[in-house]
Amino acid sequence: MALIDFSCAFDRVWHTGLLHKLIQLGAPPCLVRSIKAFLANRQSRVRFEGKTSRHLKFTGGVPQGGVLSPTWFLIFINDISTNLPEGIEISLVADDLALLVQHENLDEAASLLQQGLQCVEDWSLQWKMTLNVEKCEVTHFSKWTKEATWRPTVKLLGQNLSYAEFPTFLGVTFDRQLTFRQHVGRIKQKAAKRINTLRCLAGKSWGSEKEDLRLVYLAYIKSAWYPCVSKENREKLEVTQRDAARTITGCTKNTNSKLLINEAGLLPLYVESDIAQATAYERCLRLPGDDPLREIAENPVRRRLKSLGTWRENGKSSAKDSGLEDLPRERLIPVPDIPPWMIPDTFSCSPSLTTSVSETEPSGSTESSS
Repeated sequence: MALIDFSCAFDRVWHTGLLHKLIQLGAPPCLVRSIKAFLANRQSRVRFEGKTSRHLKFTGGVPQGGVLSPTWFLIFINDISTNLPEGIEISLVADDLALLVQHENLDEAASLLQQGLQCVEDWSLQWKMTLNVEKCEVTHFSKWTKEATWRPTVKLLGQNLSYAEFPTFLGVTFDRQLTFRQHVGRIKQKAAKRINTLRCLAGKSWGSEKEDLRLVYLAYIKSAWYPCVSKENREKLEVTQRDAARTITGCTKNTNSKLLINEAGLLPLYVESDIAQATAYERCLRLPGDDPLREIAENPVRRRLKSLGTWRENGKSSAKDSGLEDLPRERLIPVPDIPPWMIPDTFSCSPSLTTSVSETEPSGSTESSS
């Protein structure tokens, strides 16, 4: 896997290239002109110790914090995967880009990944985006211990990419054997700091009520959990959850673990894990038939590990145990075949408001100016 970093991604969007891609996508000319006018002649200056610098005109980039800026950036970068060779998977979330290659031969995998990096390099030169090679990383995953130590050698812009033993992508810390021990360790550290905050809210003779502490735990601490982990890692998180449960309930350290979790009104993490996997599986099966997530959920893959089941297998098992396996599933996102604006009598226009717009204004007293 290669993690690609763009230098100042949102600030380097080429305006001419963005407008060109909007036209290619079939955007109305009036919309393209409006976006062009919005992005043109943007300036800024700095005030320091009572002195103001000269204006600096921006020749590229989309406004940071703009509502439409993420959408424009996605339109601009969406075709980066067009020329990738077959066999390369791409993960693209905003400006977080990863190339993934899977092959039984390590040298073939490195060669294929190098071709993908060359395509990314060519795309960045064509569309005037700057790659930050110092922050780009490459790593290798394998459950086989002998293979896990192998380090691929690939280049980007003529420089070898640095090897990351524990890369972080989209908030998840990976390791070379995909045990997620480093990720769970980071979660424990993060949760421990938040539990200290919870203790500040709970005193022996004062502080928040038990239910309030429980809500704080669910919203502030439990949100850091990663439920679908191995039994070994889950037991480490159980220790942290029991620590939080003692803070919520005020129970002593010698309290039975099951009774402690029950008294705090929480669920054991293995139950949370089963719920998360079953929910993900059922949501995927309710998507449209051509959705990639549904294809992943329905198509079985060759199982390489005997001891560790997949979320697909665990979700299917939960559905079977609950009696839901053979029942018809309603679509998660029902999309009508006919657009709503093509259906007669769908919309109506009223020249006056039927309800009051404020507490002091009587109903029906305000009419629209149009």
